[in-house]
Amino acid sequence: AGVTAKEFSCKIMPRFQAKAEKVLADNHVKEEPIYSFDHAGPHDAAEAVEMLEQRGITQDKQSRLELPSLSPDFHRVIEHVHAIASKAFNAKLRVTEGRRTVQEYKKMYEAAFYGAVHAPSVQADIKGLKELWVHVKKPTTAGGSDGNWPATRML
Repeated sequence: AGVTAKEFSCKIMPRFQAKAEKVLADNHVKEEPIYSFDHAGPHDAAEAVEMLEQRGITQDKQSRLELPSLSPDFHRVIEHVHAIASKAFNAKLRVTEGRRTVQEYKKMYEAAFYGAVHAPSVQADIKGLKELWVHVKKPTTAGGSDGNWPATRML
């Protein structure tokens, strides 16, 4: 089970939006942030869409970027870091014995997460996003993926 629409609406998105606005303000950026969402259930649920609209995040204001369906690859930085961190966390679990508290597990995962974040890999992920966008938006008849998962070579 993943994040529910209620958790996304009531917990995750308000915190994320506040953090984004703080970073922009701290760096004297005047532009509004653009939020991108794939079509995961919690993002598309009626209560989530309503909450986003109440917070001023709408497509007509161009503050909500709709990604093609089945496109977590556009969030490749997060997806790659999570995959690397999960692998490191699971490896650590296999070599440690005994029961742990939830807090200990959180600390272990946090260490794995921060150990997975490296500027060169993040920059490489970002660098390929434009090419990926063009490929996914193209129809399959023109060599693209018509809004679906791209070929593995693109990931």
